[in-house]
Amino acid sequence: MNKFKFGDRVWHEKYGLCLITRSEPLGLYSIAHNNPTMAQIPYLISESELTPATDWVKCSERMPEFGIEVLVFDGCDIEKDHVDVCAETCEVYFVNYGDTITHWMPLPAPPTESTQ
Repeated sequence: MNKFKFGDRVWHEKYGLCLITRSEPLGLYSIAHNNPTMAQIPYLISESELTPATDWVKCSERMPEFGIEVLVFDGCDIEKDHVDVCAETCEVYFVNYGDTITHWMPLPAPPTESTQ
């Protein structure tokens, strides 16, 4: 049985925050993103390439895309931040909270009229 279903929000390393648009057998999915500068994904994505958007990601495993705001966690507090790259060292870092961040996750979708 597939892990995700139609409408689930997922994270893809290359495409960022996406939505499941179709579920196929054997853990394959069609996904769509909202980035107007990037072409839509024309092929099926393997379940192993996707992470539920509600899961925290360890910074040691993967950092978010540059400039995209995410929720960050330092072991105590949850805040909003984004990453940049140091021009001198080429290291990726969180702009406001530096190397104290241990985990991050995509921002949740804003409320819709029906949930307000």
